[in-house]
Formats: sequence, C-alpha cells, structure tokens
Amino acid sequence: MSEEEDLKRIFFLECEELIGNAEQSVEALRGDGVPTEAINALFRAVHSVKGGAGAFGIEGLAKFAHAFESFMDRLRKGRAELDQAALDLLFDGVDVLRMLVEEARDGIRAPQARYEAALSGLREAAGLEDEPEGEQETLPVAEAETGTELKVPTTQYRIRFAPGPRLMTAGVDPLRILRAIKALGDVSIEVDDAKLPALVELDPSVCFYAWTITLDSAAPRADIEEISEMLDDLAEIEIEVTCEPQPEPPPIGTSLAVTEAPKTAATKPNPAAPPATAPAASAVPPPRRDKPVPTVRVDVPKLERLGNMVGELIITQAFLARQAASLDADEHRSLFRALDEMSQHIRDLADAATSIRAQPLKVVFSRFGAQIRDLEKATGKRIRLEVRGDSTEIDKTVVDRLSEPLTHMIRNSIDHGIEPTDVRIAAGKDPVGLLRLSAEQRGAQVVIELADDGGGVDRERVLRKAIEKGLVPADAALTDEEIDNIIFLPGFSTADSVTSISGRGVGMDAVRETITEMGGQVGLVSRPGQGTTFSLYLPLSLAILDAMVTVVGRQFYLIPTGVIVESLRPPASAIVRMDEASPMLSWRGQMVRILPLAKEFAIDGAVEDPTLSILVVVRPAGGEMLAIQVDDLIGQEPVVVKSLEKNFRKVPGLSAATILGDGRPALILDPPTLGSSFGRRRKQETTPMLAAG
Repeated sequence: MSEEEDLKRIFFLECEELIGNAEQSVEALRGDGVPTEAINALFRAVHSVKGGAGAFGIEGLAKFAHAFESFMDRLRKGRAELDQAALDLLFDGVDVLRMLVEEARDGIRAPQARYEAALSGLREAAGLEDEPEGEQETLPVAEAETGTELKVPTTQYRIRFAPGPRLMTAGVDPLRILRAIKALGDVSIEVDDAKLPALVELDPSVCFYAWTITLDSAAPRADIEEISEMLDDLAEIEIEVTCEPQPEPPPIGTSLAVTEAPKTAATKPNPAAPPATAPAASAVPPPRRDKPVPTVRVDVPKLERLGNMVGELIITQAFLARQAASLDADEHRSLFRALDEMSQHIRDLADAATSIRAQPLKVVFSRFGAQIRDLEKATGKRIRLEVRGDSTEIDKTVVDRLSEPLTHMIRNSIDHGIEPTDVRIAAGKDPVGLLRLSAEQRGAQVVIELADDGGGVDRERVLRKAIEKGLVPADAALTDEEIDNIIFLPGFSTADSVTSISGRGVGMDAVRETITEMGGQVGLVSRPGQGTTFSLYLPLSLAILDAMVTVVGRQFYLIPTGVIVESLRPPASAIVRMDEASPMLSWRGQMVRILPLAKEFAIDGAVEDPTLSILVVVRPAGGEMLAIQVDDLIGQEPVVVKSLEKNFRKVPGLSAATILGDGRPALILDPPTLGSSFGRRRKQETTPMLAAG
C-alpha cells in the first residue's frame, strides 16, 4: 500500500467518526432552543470532512461539504433560522455526506437524484445559488453610499502557529490554515525554520516550519479560536491581542468635527504604554482546553489476533491450574503463589484486550434520528427521541451488528406501540410520543433499553392473531409474560396488511435471533396504556465468558454466570410432582420448573433423582425461570467462546462451545431457549462427538 493510499484509508476512518459525531449533533438540534455547541460541533465535523476531501481531490464530496458548511455558517452566525425545513436539510445533508464517503471509499454509487436535491437545497439555503461551482473565499466589504470605503475598527492579533508531527499525516494542509487566517483580515507572516533538519534527515510527512502571524481583523476572536479548535491536538496555536480597536475618523465630507488620531495608533502598539482601552488581561491567552488522549488506529484483524492469543492464554492457565490441583499446596507454596499471580495477570490482560475492542454505543445510537424522522412522515405521528448512556462501551463486533435489531425495535415501537396523535390526546397524553433509548453497564453485561410511552401490548389481539396463524393452540392457557413473548415468534405480526413499515412477521424474530447469536438475551415488559420496554442484555465481550462448569453424565455443560440466581441440592419436600414428566421445585414461595439436562440432550449415565442432583436456578431475560438439573458443579472460570453454528450447526438450547483447561470440549447453554415453553420445536439432539473421555 502506497503512502497516499494509507493516508486516504486513515481519512476514511476519520470520516466514519466525524459523520457519527455529525449525526449526534443533528439529533441534538431537534430539542428546544438552539444548542450552540451542537451547531458548532456539526460545523467542525463537516469542515474537517471538506478539508480532507479537498486534500485528496474527492471533488464531489468536497463540493457537497462546502455547501453544507456554508449553510452551517449561516446558522452559526444567526443569519438563518433553525426551523423544521432547516432540520430536514441537515438530516438529509448528513445522510448524503455518509453516502458520498461510502462512494469514494467503496465505489457504492450514491443516488444521484437525492444528491442533487440535497446539494441544491443546501446551496439555496446558504445563499450560494448564484455562486460559480467550486469553493469561493470572499471577504465582506462595507461601503458607504457614496462609494467610499467605510473603515471598520480592527483588532491586532499576534498568532503563533506551530504544526505538530501528526498534522500532515492526518490529512491537514498547513497552507489551508494560513489561508483561513488570512481570510479574516490583513496579515504579515514570519516563517520560523529553526527546526528544519538536514536534507538526509528530512521526513516529507512532517511539517518542520512554524509561523508568527500579525493579523489586523474586524472579526471576533472566536473566529480565530475556532480555527484552533478544529485542529485539536494536531498543532499549537497561541493567540495574543496586541492592540484593541481604536476610533477611526469619519470619511471626508461629513460635518462631524473630530480631532484626527495618529494613523499609527491603530496599527502599532506602544510597548511602554499599552492603550487605555485594552484591559490588562487582554494579552493573556485564554485557558486552553485539555488535550484529548492520543490515539492509535489499529486494523481489526490485529485486534482479532490479540483476542485469540489472550484466549489461548486463558485455556493454558486453566490447564495449569487443573494440573496443579493434584499437588500438595503446602509443599508447593511458591508454585501456587506464582499460579495465582499469573491468573490475575491474565485476567487483567483479558480485560485490557476487551477494552481495546470496545466502542461507544453512540456510533449506533446517533444514526436513528433520520430513521425516526422518516417514520414520522410515514405514520403521521410525532416522536421525541431521548438518548441516555450512549458513551457506554461494548465490543466492536456487537456494535457492528446492533444497528439492524435496534432498527426493528424502533419501527415496532413507532408503528405498533405509540398511538396516533388523536388517540393520545383523547387519552390525556402528550401528543408527541416518547422513545427513550438508553444503555448502561451492569457487571459483565451491557443493558440496552428501548422504552415507549404508547398503549402497550394488546394481549387479546396478540393471542387471537397467534391462534389464527396456528402458532399457539386454541386452548392454550398463557400468562401475560408468555403472551408478550409471542411477538418474537417467527412469522408473527398483528398487522392486517403488509406495509413499508411492518406486516411481514420477520422483525422481532430477527431481533431475538441476532441478539441470541451474540450471546445476549431479549426481555420485554409491557404495561397496558403506559407503554412497552424492550431490554437487550449483551456480553461486554464475545470472546471471553464467565461461566459455571457443570457435569452431566460424562459431559460438561457451562451456564453463564449472569443468569444464575442460586444453586442447591434440594430436599425431598421441595420437589413437587404435578405429573411424572414435569417435576417442579418449590423455591422461595414460587414453583419453578425443573429441567433435567440429561433428558433434554439424551445423555446416558446421569443422575435421575433431583434430590441427589444439583439444581441451578436461572432467571434468563425474556424466558421463564428454570431449575437446571445437573450431576455436579466443577466451579466458575472464564472460558473462551467458540461459535457452535460456525463450526458445527445451530443446536436449540446451546449458544456456543468452549475448550476446558484439560483440553476437553464443553457446551455453553442458552437458558432462554432451554426454557421456552411454547413456540419452539424442540429437537432431541445428541452430541456424542463431545462426550468426555
């Protein structure tokens, strides 16, 4: 890969981040008032995309970003109103900006009609409809009615611009910064080449020059500081006011009597006596923002390799621990102490590898503003989106796959959950429906919730539709929780006809399938007339899992610790037999179904009597509480997750496989599908290839 291609790849990676920030900023503009910071953040993101596109000669992207930036500049300076039409332009602009980046990067052709419509709208809103194609840099000129130039009071600044070593590799041309400063007024520039190395040591990707700029400008200081802010930690810009504006004499021909001040007073400061109009603190630079933490971009395959190596270390550590278990601890204290330290170091390394792969959820959350706006138009409903906890981080693989299930959930909430405006008004609700998208970390899981304030699940209609479609027996006696979970069954929909939004019965089924494949769970809580909350329980990492190792017959099964409530050896009085096939556990005032794993997977040689077994009580999200019957518990340990579907095939009741410390394979249970009491065609699968010994 050539140096230019490498730089362009870095630019496109930065574009992903910039456009994600832009989407988040546009969403923030939907609220009340005019959030200045959101407007400035959007302006900076678009400006950065434009600068990089211009540097690499991506003309279509640069032209569109220029029109977008020009419109943002009008909003920023209060010359345009942030109304609904402006918001529509901004949403469309960010969408088209992403399409143009993908076109330049992947060759995916952006829809020409949408591109031209968005560009025309932005150019018109920015007042560029009469401007020739291409970037125009003009300065405003104020003139008196007689045609003579009107002098505008100026401030003199001394600016020190010193590029950092990463400036040019980040795709920023220092000449563009100098031109941006020059566009603010009259300048004189001195070049500092003291750091220029000998020719043999010269690195063409590093700028060794620095500049001292004297600027006379009528522009506010904020315009200069904005140039500095866009550079972040790529360069240092120091701004010092050396002379405040002085009154200018009126043009010749006016009747006002004035005493003309020396012409040098406005341009040349007196070092011995600063102007009286300048406050003493004016020469002190403003406090600089904390510099962001330096970052390094790493290719995903390298992260995958790191994760695999950490996984192998965990397997080796478990093997050593099992081998050491047969030794006398008193005779080998040093060995056991070293093993304990190694175990802690490997766990810390695993945590570090997990955190390196983590990404904030705002990468996904920020994309839903445009989708909700389109659904508002399609349904005629008004929706307000609240986002919380979008800085929560989770594994990059999860982030990449979350967009589709969250999209289905949002469409379901808006189409089926939130009522039409007239119905909401009649019920005494706010005409604007509320969607709350939130995320938080709870232990080794990240919980994402999507809550609406709609009418909740219409359980009578759901049950009636399920019976009509043959998904549930007509005489089925289901609890409210079981009825709510019918919406996750394949082919189920309450829609009477297929529309562009729903009706095909594939949305919520796809949600549960995708989340389950990632080792997560889906929960649903609905309150009639008050709304519905969907909960996604996702592991922080898809590579490493904390699990309880159990034995059934001669096979090992692992239960994720996140769903375990308690493990016990029950007395005979706690076992209640409704019939011979369905024993129940009387546990803490409730009846819990006992699920013998030996019967579930046709395992020979297992303990059949529950009172001689261990019952592991689990509470999976979106599933019934179960008491999983196993022969014995080995202990809790971190394990490396291996995809069962990718390496073998999908098996109901199982989520993945792993390799234990002694080299034997084991299966990881999927409690939600184990506990499904209806709607799943249970397959009697045997797994002789995983038999121990």
